[in-house]
Amino acid sequence: MTILTILSTEEIQLFETPPQYTAEERKHFFTLPKWAEEIVATLQTPVSKIGFILQLGYFRATKKFYTPHTFHQADIQFVARRLAVEATYQFPYAKATIHRHRVIIREKLGYSPFSATTEALLTKEIDFLLSKQMRLKDIFGTLLQVLEQQKVEIPSFYKFAELITDSFRTYEKRLLTSIENSLRTEDKQLLDSLLQVDEVYTESDKQDLKIKRYAITLLKRPNQSTKPAKIKANIHDLLTLKELFEKLQQPIAALSLSPDMIWHYATIVIKTEIFQIARRDEKRYLYLLCFIIHQYYSLQDLLIDVVLKVVQSADNAAKRKQKDTYFAMRTDRGNATSVLTCVVENAQTFKQKVTEIVLSQHLTPEQKLAKLEALVKQNDTTSPEDVQKTLALLKTDTKKLEKDGDYYEALQDESLRLQQRATEIIKNVSFNPETSRKGITEAITYFVQTDGKIGDEPPTDFLNKKEKQIVLDSHKRIRVSLYKMLLFQNIADATKSGSLNLKHSYRYRSLDEYMIAKEDWQKNRVDYLKRAGLEKFVDCTAVLKDLEDKLDKQYATTNNNILTGENQHITIHGDHQFTLTTPKQEETNETAIDLFPQTRFVSLCEVLATIQRVTGFLGAFSHMQLTHIHQKPADKLFYAGITGLGCNITIAKLAQISKEINQSTLERTVLTYFTHENILEAIDIILAYAKKLPLSHIFDRPDGLIITASDGQKLGVHGESLLANSSYKYFGKEQGITAYTFRDIHDFLYHSTIFSPSDREAMYVIDGMMHNTIVRSDMHATDTHGVTPLTFSAMHFLGIFFAPRISRLDERKLYSFLKRKVYQEQGYKLLPDNTINVEIIKEHWDDILRFMATIILKVTPASQLFERLNSYSHQNPLYKALKEFGQIVETLFILRYIDEPDIRQSVEKELNKLEHTNKFAKAVFHDNNHEFRQETREEQLIAEACKRLIENAIILWNYLHLSEKVATTSEGKQRDELLQQIKYSSMAVWEHINMLGEYDWSDERVNRVTQFQLSKILALTIS
Repeated sequence: MTILTILSTEEIQLFETPPQYTAEERKHFFTLPKWAEEIVATLQTPVSKIGFILQLGYFRATKKFYTPHTFHQADIQFVARRLAVEATYQFPYAKATIHRHRVIIREKLGYSPFSATTEALLTKEIDFLLSKQMRLKDIFGTLLQVLEQQKVEIPSFYKFAELITDSFRTYEKRLLTSIENSLRTEDKQLLDSLLQVDEVYTESDKQDLKIKRYAITLLKRPNQSTKPAKIKANIHDLLTLKELFEKLQQPIAALSLSPDMIWHYATIVIKTEIFQIARRDEKRYLYLLCFIIHQYYSLQDLLIDVVLKVVQSADNAAKRKQKDTYFAMRTDRGNATSVLTCVVENAQTFKQKVTEIVLSQHLTPEQKLAKLEALVKQNDTTSPEDVQKTLALLKTDTKKLEKDGDYYEALQDESLRLQQRATEIIKNVSFNPETSRKGITEAITYFVQTDGKIGDEPPTDFLNKKEKQIVLDSHKRIRVSLYKMLLFQNIADATKSGSLNLKHSYRYRSLDEYMIAKEDWQKNRVDYLKRAGLEKFVDCTAVLKDLEDKLDKQYATTNNNILTGENQHITIHGDHQFTLTTPKQEETNETAIDLFPQTRFVSLCEVLATIQRVTGFLGAFSHMQLTHIHQKPADKLFYAGITGLGCNITIAKLAQISKEINQSTLERTVLTYFTHENILEAIDIILAYAKKLPLSHIFDRPDGLIITASDGQKLGVHGESLLANSSYKYFGKEQGITAYTFRDIHDFLYHSTIFSPSDREAMYVIDGMMHNTIVRSDMHATDTHGVTPLTFSAMHFLGIFFAPRISRLDERKLYSFLKRKVYQEQGYKLLPDNTINVEIIKEHWDDILRFMATIILKVTPASQLFERLNSYSHQNPLYKALKEFGQIVETLFILRYIDEPDIRQSVEKELNKLEHTNKFAKAVFHDNNHEFRQETREEQLIAEACKRLIENAIILWNYLHLSEKVATTSEGKQRDELLQQIKYSSMAVWEHINMLGEYDWSDERVNRVTQFQLSKILALTIS
C-alpha cells in the first residue's frame, strides 16, 4: 500500500530522531529522579546505564522511544561524564535490555505501550477528523495530542502514516460507494456535461477559436463587482448551479460532507485543468459534486455580500444628499429666519408701545384710543403674505427634520439604482424561513411571487412604526420606490443581525447551525468538555463564587492603594472621573542598524534560500491533491512565488522581470501549491526553528510570561473586491481592507488575517489565540478596537489574561456582585456602576460552554461565531449571558490595570513594538502603492501570508546573524555589551535587506533602447 504524504522527508527524520537539547535542557532532562538513580545503581555495564538514562531523558521530553543509532553523541558524552565512565562511539545496547528498560520507564512514568486497543482508539479519532477536515498533518498532530492525553507511548511515524492512509482510503472508498449507489445514469450524464466544451463554442463563428472553454470553467470564478451586468452574470451562474444542485439532491444528501471536505475536493476542480479531472474515472463525480455544492454556497454568500454593499452604498448616498439638501437650503432658511426675527422684534416693539399707552397716567381714554389707532395704522416692513410663506417653509422644514422626511426622499431617489442590483438577487437566493423572522420572510415571499410588482397592499409587518408612516403618501397609498428601498434595507439589516438566514450558505446561516449540535452536545457533553479542557468550568456556581471573591478583593486593593497614596499615578476628579499615567520605561532601540551588515545588502532571495536550507520550510508546500502528484517544482519557483505575492509585485510582473523563471510554470506552481494552509504551516516551521535558538530567550521576561499583541493595518485594494470598503480617513476616495497581525515578545509574527475595515477587530482576536501551534500566549494586548465584553469572556475560558489599552478608560462601566452602596460605605473612590445579573449567566451556562467548546475544538472559527453572535439582536440570551460574564472579567482587568503600572508598561511596550512591525510590513509589501491586487478574500489571505512568511524569514535570518555574532565575540565585557544591545533591539529590522532586486547596468542593458517612431510622434496633430 502506498503511504500518503503527511510529513516531508526532513520532518519524518526529525520526528524519528531524539530532540536536540540545549545545555540547560540537557541538564534538566538527564537529571535523574530518585527512583531512576536507584535503578541505574543496579545496572551492571556503562552502556546499560547510559542507555537507560538517555531513553528516560528523551521519553520525558517527547513520550517516545528512539533507536540507539539515533542517540546524539553529545548526549552520550554528557551522561558518561556524569557517570564518570568512558563514552564510546560504538554503542552495543542489546535489544532485550532496551525492551526491559522501556517497560520500566513506562511503568514508572505511568504510560502504557502502544497496543491494539490504542490503534482502535486512533482509528476512531481519524474517522471523526476525516469527516471534519482533510489536512492530514493536522490529523497527525491531533493523534499525538490524543496519545499524550491517554498517556500512551508514541509509536513510529510509519504506524501513524499507516493508520491515516488506511482510514483515508476506507473513508474515500465509502464516499465513492455512496456516490455510485445514489447516482443515476442521467445524473452521471449531467455531471459529465460539465467537462465538455461549452455549447457557445459550437456556434459556427467560434469553431476556429484555439482556446475553447469548458462548461465548468465558466462557473469557477464569480464576479466581485456590484455593476448590474456583472451581477446578472453571477445570477446566471447561480441559476445554473441551483438547477444542478436540485437535480443532484439525492447523491449530495448521501455524501453528508463537512464544509472543509467540500472545500478540499472543490478546490481540486477549481485549480486543476479540466482534462485532469475528466481522467479520474473513479473520483471525478465526487470532485464535481463537491464543486457544485461549494460554488452554490459560495455564490449565494457572495450575492448577499453584494446586497449588503449596495444597500450600504445607497444609505450613504441618501445621507450625503440629505446633508447637501439641508446645506443648499441654508439661504432660504436664513431668509426665513430673518423675516421671522423681524416679525418677532416688531411684535415685541408693538407690544411695548401698546403697554406704555394703555398704562399711561397722563392720557385720557380718548387720547389712548387715538394713539392706539395711529399705532395700528403704521406701516409694517413685512407683508402678511411673506410671513405666511416664511411660516410654511419653516413648518415644512421642521416636519421633515422631525421625521427624517428629507432622508427618506433622498433614499427614494436611490431606489431605482438599488433595484437594478438587488432585485434579482433577492428573488433567486434561498432564504431559510425556519430560522428567520416571520415578518421579513413573508415580505420576501410576496416580493418574489409578485415578481417585484408589489401592488397596493404589500406586507408591512417587517417595518417599524416610523417606516410604516413614511412609506405612505398623502393619500395613504404605498410609495412603491420607497417601499422597495425599505424592504432591501430591512433584508440587509436582518441578514446582518441573524434574523434572516440562508438555507445554503457558509456564512449566513443561523448561529446554532455553527455550534456543536445540541443533541450531540447533550449526548457527548463530558467528552467535549474534556477535549476542550473546560472541565474546571463545569460548576457555574463555583466559577462565579471564585470571580466574586477575586473582584471584591480587587476593589479593596485598588481603592486602598488610591486612598493611602500608594498609587501615585492616578488623580481622581470626581465620581468615576480620573487621570491615569504610566511610568516611563527603558525604550527599545528598534533601529539598531549597527548590529547588522553595513557593507553589503542581503538579497531577499538569499534570505529565503538560507532559511530554507536551515529549516526546510518549503516542505510545507504540498500539492493540493493527495495522490497522483508529479515531481515537485524547483525551489526557485517557490521563492519567486513568495516574493511576487508577499512583496505585492504580482506573479506575472515578477516572472517577466526575472531571469530563469518561466511565467506559465510559476503560475501553475502558485496555483497548485500556494494554499493558505500550506503557507501558514511554512511560517510555523520557520517560527519553530527560531523558537529553539538560544538567543531568542534573551527577550524572555523574568516572570516567564509570553505576552502577545495584535493590531490592524489598513491597506488599499486595486480593483473590485466585495471585502473592501470605503474609509476616507484611510483610503481617500478608494477602498481597502484591514490586515490584522499578531506578534509575541520575540518578534515572532505568528498569525494574521484579512477582513473588511467596517468589521470590528474584536471579532478576530480569538482566532489568533487559537492559532497557538508555536506561540502560546499568557497575556494578550490590543487597542480599543479589539475590546468587547465577549472578548473578555472568551479569553477567560482560554486561560489568557486579556490586557487591552482602552481609550477613555474612565468612561468604561464597572460592575460588581455587591451593591454600590456596600463599597460607598467603605469610602472607596472607584465604585461599580451596575451589579452583575448572575441569574442570566447561570440560566445559559451550558450554552456558554457549548459556544466555547465549539471555538476551542475548532468546529467553527471564532471570528465566524462572533460575527454571527455580535450581529444578533442584543436581546439574544446567549449574547446577553456572555456579555454579562465578560463584564465581570473586564472589571477585574480595569481595576488591576489602574493598580499595577507594570501591566500598563507591558501593554504600551508591546503595542508600540507592533506599530514598528506595521512599518516592517509596509516595507515588505512595497510594490503597487501597497494596494492588494487580489480581489477575493482567499487570494488576499494567501498574499498576506506570503508577506508574513517573508517577514518571519528576515526575522530568523537576523536571529541567526546575531547568534553567530555573539558566538564569535569573546566572552566577557564585550559579549555582555553586545547581548545588552541585542536585548533592547528588535529582530524586525530590514534596512540591510534588499527587497527591490538588482539593477543591471551592463553594456548589453545600457545599449538596449526603445525604438520610438519619433518622426510620427513629432508630426502628430492633436485637435
